[in-house]
Amino acid sequence: MGRVLTAQVEKYPIFLEVTGRQCNLNLNQTGESATGTLFSSGEGKKLLQIVPNEIGETEFVISDGYGGEVSVNVTVMSPPPSPCCVGMNKESSEFAVTAEFEGNFGVQGDDISVGVNFTLDARHVGKKGSLMLVILHHQTGQFFVADESTLQPWDGQLANLVSTKEYEKLSASIMTTKVLQFGSLPYPVVGNVSVYVAYYVDDEEIYVVNKLAPIAGLIPNSMGIKVNNMDMPSLEGQQYEPFNPLAHFAGDVTTDAGQTGNNLTIGQQEAVATALTITVDAKHKGQTANIHIVAAHSSTGQQFMYDGTTWQPLADIVEAAVVESHPKLPSELIISKEWSRNKFPI
Repeated sequence: MGRVLTAQVEKYPIFLEVTGRQCNLNLNQTGESATGTLFSSGEGKKLLQIVPNEIGETEFVISDGYGGEVSVNVTVMSPPPSPCCVGMNKESSEFAVTAEFEGNFGVQGDDISVGVNFTLDARHVGKKGSLMLVILHHQTGQFFVADESTLQPWDGQLANLVSTKEYEKLSASIMTTKVLQFGSLPYPVVGNVSVYVAYYVDDEEIYVVNKLAPIAGLIPNSMGIKVNNMDMPSLEGQQYEPFNPLAHFAGDVTTDAGQTGNNLTIGQQEAVATALTITVDAKHKGQTANIHIVAAHSSTGQQFMYDGTTWQPLADIVEAAVVESHPKLPSELIISKEWSRNKFPI
């Protein structure tokens, strides 16, 4: 005898617990408006997961192999929400999954909190896996990955992801709050970020990530940064392919009249100074490098290079003068320069 369930559902997928005799259970369905999956939860319960596909009706029949059965009639009355998650293998090929995700973002003092509510694809419940969390900083394009206690720059390679939490058996849902200690980074980060959360299934070597619905967040300037490389002009030319180095530039531009910032109106008699700290990409440490200093006029966009004595108009970045040369780059550079206003040709 069929059992008809009527409910207004706002969150998908739907889970129904199967009780009674549970030996040799089989699931059959008639209709394509929803997809059903019968599985055992991490707590040993038998669950029927129902995921809506389109408007229409579908009947699910669960039988136990001994003549007993129960049926569930499902009517999808409105278009289901767009998927928020995708599956991904180690070659970055994507495929459809039935997982769902909700999250939130908040600021707690000098740290960031991310709330995670993951409803797993039923095929992955009970398997060994882990939770991963990646933050994209929009202004610089830099990714960061969270381990159990700290944040670290990430190069975008799946093989270099680290887990923030591991599970011997993945449950039907993962609910947790992660505090991201941005103070653990080698340099500060402010501005807009997107948070991507994924779970990894060990034996299948696949990731399920909220790629289609990342958590949006804003790290306020009050968390301790005045000027950093997200504020600097981007320099592009036909000779260059854009890439995301794991380096960071931070510092102040000041004048003897008391101005501080990165977009200053400089008086004719003012002296200007800059103190810049560069955290060098680990791949470049020990290599030979030259330091160039370039400024851009905020109104005209014209660029100027510093040649160690004066500022000169700059037509192409490849023509920028060398201010310092380093036979072997250290892990950190501190650059301090001063010049008077009359050193500028404008």
